[in-house]
This record gives sequence, structure tokens and C-alpha cells, in this order.
Amino acid sequence: MLALHVVGLHVADVVVLAVYLLGITALGIWMARRVRNIGDFFMPRRFGKAMMITHAFGTGTHSDQAVSVASKTFSTGLSGIWYQWLWLFATPFYWLIAPLMRRFRAITTADVFEARYDRGVAMLFAVVGTFQLMFNIGVMLKGSGAVVTATTGGQVPETWAIGVMTVLFVAYGVAGGLGAAILTDFIQGILTVVFSFLLLPYILAAIGGLTGLHARIADAEMFSLVAPREIGLFYIVVIAFNALIGIVTQPHTMGNCAAGRTEMDGRVGFMGGNLIKRICTVAWCLTGLAAVAYFAGKDADPDEVYGLAASDFLPKILPGLLGVFLASLLASVMSSCDSFMIASSGLFTENVYRPVAAWLVRRYNWTRPAQEHYLTVGRVASLAVVGGGVYFAFWLPSVVKGLEIFWKIAPMMGIAFWLGLFWRRATVAGAWAATLTGFAIWLLITLSPVIRMVARIPGAEAARLTFVKPASPSPLLAGYDLKDARALVRRIRGGGRLEAHLRAGLSEETRMLLGQYDGTSAVPEELWKPLLADLNRMIEGAGPRGEGEDAAGCLHEEGRFAGIALSTESQRLLAKHRERALRGRKLAALNRRLLEEAFPDAVERSWLFHGAEIVDPVVLARRLREAADPVSAHVAGLLPEEARARIARGDGADPDELRRVLAAGLNRVAAGESLYDPQRFGKGKLTTATLKLARKANTGENLVKLNTYLLEEAFVWQITKNRKVGIYLPWEMVFYLTGGVAAGIIVSLLTRPVGRRKLEGFYALARTPVQPDEKVEEPCTLPKAVRPAPRRCFTKEGSSLEIMVPTRTSVIGFLVGVAFVAAIIAAFWWIAQA
Repeated sequence: MLALHVVGLHVADVVVLAVYLLGITALGIWMARRVRNIGDFFMPRRFGKAMMITHAFGTGTHSDQAVSVASKTFSTGLSGIWYQWLWLFATPFYWLIAPLMRRFRAITTADVFEARYDRGVAMLFAVVGTFQLMFNIGVMLKGSGAVVTATTGGQVPETWAIGVMTVLFVAYGVAGGLGAAILTDFIQGILTVVFSFLLLPYILAAIGGLTGLHARIADAEMFSLVAPREIGLFYIVVIAFNALIGIVTQPHTMGNCAAGRTEMDGRVGFMGGNLIKRICTVAWCLTGLAAVAYFAGKDADPDEVYGLAASDFLPKILPGLLGVFLASLLASVMSSCDSFMIASSGLFTENVYRPVAAWLVRRYNWTRPAQEHYLTVGRVASLAVVGGGVYFAFWLPSVVKGLEIFWKIAPMMGIAFWLGLFWRRATVAGAWAATLTGFAIWLLITLSPVIRMVARIPGAEAARLTFVKPASPSPLLAGYDLKDARALVRRIRGGGRLEAHLRAGLSEETRMLLGQYDGTSAVPEELWKPLLADLNRMIEGAGPRGEGEDAAGCLHEEGRFAGIALSTESQRLLAKHRERALRGRKLAALNRRLLEEAFPDAVERSWLFHGAEIVDPVVLARRLREAADPVSAHVAGLLPEEARARIARGDGADPDELRRVLAAGLNRVAAGESLYDPQRFGKGKLTTATLKLARKANTGENLVKLNTYLLEEAFVWQITKNRKVGIYLPWEMVFYLTGGVAAGIIVSLLTRPVGRRKLEGFYALARTPVQPDEKVEEPCTLPKAVRPAPRRCFTKEGSSLEIMVPTRTSVIGFLVGVAFVAAIIAAFWWIAQA
């Protein structure tokens, strides 16, 4: 029987997907009938433990996390699990945080900041929190789109996948609010567990189980829970602490903790749901490691290995199984995006729009808006938040990069939250100072002059204050990429099919300038600049849609490249493009290679050094002249005579001429024998990617690539091409957390304290348990029938510190959480070593 396929999927898979998508959307919209006021929409406090577990799990677990963990594991080994286990050690604290958030009786976390500080700090949090969740929605859509595209063999473009997911979760989320999100999360949470474990047994079976995994991967570091060059103990401890500081100010945390009927519902849901997530993370990590063995010898994008493995295995097992996988994937992202959307719109509506509306009512005697008005505003705000999230999805360079940025946003206001909770003397000005200082330090430590200054601190290398990481060079042409501008112009004015295609893609102005050029004099800047701009537009895939050109904008077409000998790497990339339709930066990189190989006399190969990439030629020349380290001495001896003579003259030369000579000399070295020697480069000096390449038997282009990587990492401050230096991620966190806390404390000591009455009201909320069937009339206020609980703190009455004594339930639950965390780590370690 002929199997029917639609967009790369079996008809059974399409049916499964359609049933899921229509069913979950209908269920969410059905929940809209229960939304009668703003509280029902943003904070319905009526769910039990089971719903709260699946809500916390569904909101906190999404497919981009599986992508990032599998991607990082594929690149670095089991230590990649910390890209989601960074919250592992914070999980027992969720048992203590959940009742606290419930006791605040708030609709949004911004309400808590208003209760502790003032409305200005609440509005600051509303702005920061809204952008934080916009960004997180973008990360999730980006990761999920990549998996869908890889799973369908490129038949469903990333843009389509993002569009479908967005339309559906917006449809039911805007209609039913947080209640719809929680109800749909119950089903989607179950499907997320399916998504996490469905693929693992099949890919393990294909490589011979855990025994085969160890046999196929020779690098022992791939099985280590820490990676000394990047993810070590210091990294894990600091990232876990950063996560604990920031978890309370992730805006959706309020819904995870406070949408339950009781404090215990919130405790069990928040900690229990996230413990399930920690177990699912093990499955993602093992899948990523198994993919290393399964895809050995093949080229696989780390961000796509999860989807590629699914498309390889599941269709062969049972029609419809891939549909279940994709439905589960969509469930994992939609269950988070809906909650984030509602939390963000709640922040805007309750903590930005409502105060402004109240001011307008007082100032101009306008009619007070009805509850329905605020519901409408909340729904419109939801659409705006999602629009911002979609923008970030297309802006992000990669899922892993997006995740690292997200980690740094929440702790900025977490500092003010924890200071205000434990220290009565924290002031409004101190909260602003802590937040703005944290953001300012984050910005500063990304600037090159600051990074260089940090690198010069005594002991910086031993403390690993800085970190060398890959930074892919732009595939677009720059002026220094032109080996011979006249040769390029002559070639483009030639008579071949490729030349004709390129001319057709030029602007009218460029074609006119091209016709006016005499072909013998130096190419004027007013010609080569617009010519490069037009070529770059075609490199990005925006050329004319001529005969034989595919929809993705690839320059290659058989007739155009007839007689041009393409390298093995270009042929491999073309095969990959035909299989999955490369897009974005990957398509641009392919087109750039094709131009280089079509016009070798005019355009430089991208892996060669250009003069502009020698950022500090004087210091580089001095290092090579003095030959004070093994690498400098070895490289200096390999340089051609012209470069050695130029270096010997000292520092007084023209920097641009020195750049040209050094670039030419280093390119000669890179094209020679392998520079790699473990003793020459020293232990711990090279990045993981370069070490992996160095351990292979490299020839041809791969050998040149290895040598350029080695040269750049040896002279990382003098050469910038494929690598960049940044502050080591955990040190970034130490800097902005320390600076934020210091600023908050110092400014608080120098400014007026918060009023005593306001403070007493805030701390009364924090220590007063929620009563059964308690009705909250105003956010962050005790109901009239509820009396404040007596103060039980480790500190004496009148102390500026407010550290509450935990209850017996809190202590036991916390210890149970610690035991679960220890058991998960032990089980994972045992599985990895089996």
C-alpha cells in the first residue's frame, strides 16, 4: 500500500497532530466560560495538587530545554546536563518558597514589590519581568522550531512551526487565561514526559545500549559530570546560586505557587513538578550523548540532533509515532508559552496600566473602568507580549545562547526581593540601585576594554576570570575579503551562467557603475562598496528568482557551476541543503563558500586570516620576536622570510602594513604541517572544540582550519576571527550579584527607610498562613477575618534582620527534597558509568 505523506510526515502522523492541536485549543477556549473577572483570568486560586504538579512541570519544561541539553551534551558530554540542572540544587528550596508566595495574596510578583517597597519598584519589576518572559518565549519558540524543522527533514520551515504554535497557544490563552493554561497543562504535562522518554530506548538500542555507548565514545571526559575546561564545580555552584536568587522573580513563579487552593497544593506542585523535570532532563542528556555515537562520522548541527534522531527512528517503528513525538513537543512549548503570556500581560495590566488608569480617573474625573475593560486590556497585552517573543525567536543566534541570556535577567530583581525579605532596612532607593547596578555591571563586562582590564588582574589566568569561546565569523563579504577587486569585476562582467545570475541580482545603480568602469584602473570605492552590498544580499539568499533557482536562495545550480571544481566540504554542504533546505546563517555560509570557489583569484577563502583580524599587530609582532613561550618560538621559526624580517625591525612600523605582512605569514603557517603538540600548547589552554579537532587525523581544509584555530587561541588577544574572549560565565554572575547586593545595601543605609506600618503589613503577610476558602479582596492584604500570625524569628524583636523560624512541615519537606536531589544525581551517575 502506498504510504501518503504531507510535509514530510506520514498521514497517520498528521492525523495525530491535528487531533491534538484542535483538541487542546478547544479545551482551552472552553475554559473561557469560567473567566468572569480579572482574578479569574490572572490568578484563579482553585486547583489541587495534581493540577499544580502538572502546571509547574508544564510551565517549567519545554522542548527548547531538551534541545539545549542535548545540544550541549552532544558538544561537551554529560556535563551538558547542567544547562538545565542549574536549578537542581535550588529545587528543595521550592518547598519553602511556594507557601511564601501564596501568603502574599498577590496576583503578580510586582504586587509583592509594591507591598514591600512602592509602586515605582513594582513598575520596574513589571517592565523587567515582561521583557524577561518575552525573551523566554522567544527562546522556546526558537528551540521548538529547530526540532520541528529537523524532524520533518526541512519540509516544515522554522517560521511555519513558530507561527502555528504561536497562533494556537494565543487562541486558548487569550480566551481562558491562567485557568486555561493550567487545565491544558495537565494534558500537555503528560505528553511532555512522553516527549522526553520516547526517543531514548530506540537510540540506545541502535548503538548497543550503555555498553555500546562506552565502546563507541573513546573520550572519557564525555562521561564526566563536570568538564574542567568549561563546566566545573565552580561553574555548577555559582549557576545554582544564581538560579536560586532569580527563581522568585521569574514572573510565572507566582502562578506556579499561588494558583492552588492551599499552601500545601503550592508546595507539592512547585517542588514535585520540578523534580519530575529533573528526571526528564536525564533522558534529554542521555539522548544527546547517544547521538554522539549514533551520528559519529556524520555532520550534525548540535541544535538539531534531537529532531534528527526522532526523524531517523520513529517513522520506522510505527506510523503515527512521529506525530505523537511532535504533538508532545508542541505540548511542551505551548504549556509554557501560555503561562508566560498570561504572567506578562498580568504584569502590564495590573502593575502598569491599572495605576495609570487610576491616576487618570483622579486627575481628570474620568469614569472608573469596569472589570471587563481590564480583561480586554489583559488580552490585548497578551498579543503584544507574544509579538515580542516571536521577534526574539528570529533574533536569537542559537538556543544555548538564548538560554544563557535568560539566566542573567531574573536575578537582577531577585537581589531586591531577597534583601527586602530578610532585611528591614532595605529601601526603595536601595531596590532601584541593586537592580540597575546589576544590569550596568552585566553590560560593562561584555565590553572589550573591560574584559581586557579583567584579564590583566594578577592571578586572572589561575582564577579563570576570562574564557575563550567560539565566535563564528560573518559569512558576508567585507572589503578585506577581496584579494583582487579588478578580478572580481572582470569575472562578474563575464559570460558564464553564474556571472549572468549575479548580474541579474545587482541593483540598477550597481549595474550602471559596473558598465562605466574601464576595467584597468583601480576599482573605485563607489563601485566595490555597492557591489559587495548586492553580493551580500544574494549570499543571504535574497537574489532574483531565476530559472532553476530553488526557493531557499542557494546560488548553486548545475549549469551555473559547470566546470568549477567544488571542494569536498562544499559538496557535503550542498547535499545537506538538498536534504533539509539550509536557511539563515547556514545558507549564507554555503553561498559564501560557493563564491570563494567560483572566484578563487578574486575572493579570499574564509578560513584565512585577513589583516583586519590582526587586532593588535604590534604586540603580536613583539611576541613572535621575543619568542618567550613555546608556541611563539615555534610559529616564528615557520614564518616566511619577509615576515621574519619585518618583525625584527621593532615596533615603529605602520600598523596596517604590519597587519598585512603578519596575516600573509600566518596563512602560510596555517597551510603547512599541523601545529598541534600537547606540550607546546599546555594543558587546559585550548577550547573543547579545538581539542576535538586536534585529536583527529586532519588533512586538507580541516588541517588548515585546525591550525587557524590553534594560532588564534595562542594569540587570542592579538587575533580575532573564530574566537572571542569573554568573562567566564560564573564570574559574570559573581560580579553582577556582588555589585547589586553591595549597591542595594550601601544605598539603603544612606536613604530613608520604608515606613514602619508598611513593613509590618508586609511581614505579617509573609508569616500568616492562608486559611481554607480564604477570599482575597485586594492584592497583598490580609482578609478582615484573618488575624496576623505572631512573629517567630531567629532574630530578636527590633532587629533589622527578619529571618523566620521554619515550621516542622517546612523542615521535613525540605529534607525530602534534598534526598530526592541526591537520589537523582546518584542514579544518573550510576547510569552514566554502567
